[in-house]
Amino acid sequence: MSVAVIGVGKSWCPLPLNPVYRKCGTSTRLAALQCGECSNRCVAAVCKMPSMAANQRNTNLFHYVDDSGTGWSARGEIDTAVNALDGSSALVAGNPVWIDSARRQTRKAVFFDPATFRTKRVVVFTAAAYAAITGATTLAVNVPGETATVTYSLSQKIPERQPIGKTSRNLPDHP
Repeated sequence: MSVAVIGVGKSWCPLPLNPVYRKCGTSTRLAALQCGECSNRCVAAVCKMPSMAANQRNTNLFHYVDDSGTGWSARGEIDTAVNALDGSSALVAGNPVWIDSARRQTRKAVFFDPATFRTKRVVVFTAAAYAAITGATTLAVNVPGETATVTYSLSQKIPERQPIGKTSRNLPDHP
């Protein structure tokens, strides 16, 4: 059996060569079937066209000011809604890169969607922006597969954590 491939809105669907027609306005034309509508039941391995590009999370380095006033370069999201409240500013050349670890973590705000139970963690780059985030703060999030944004509410503020340098004791050696 030979197969014709017809382009569709979401994917390519292999169809038998017997054409399927649908009425479209005033003229009859070859139908554009969505994956799964054909009698062959498309399999993911057979579908040729990649699906539409998802709204992926993009990141960049921004200027981060820690609680002691030192400038760092920390990674954060490139998102208009996030950048409006996180206090991010352009990267300053020469600043050391802040890498989160068990001992050192940037301050964050956690937002929560009570309908889907999804959370979103956002790095907050300045102490002033951290102080400005209140319980009434919301975040409009683009969810993959949704056309409209979903509003997340603040659920938690996580303070910065980093080790503090201390002087060591110098004990005399034992004889």
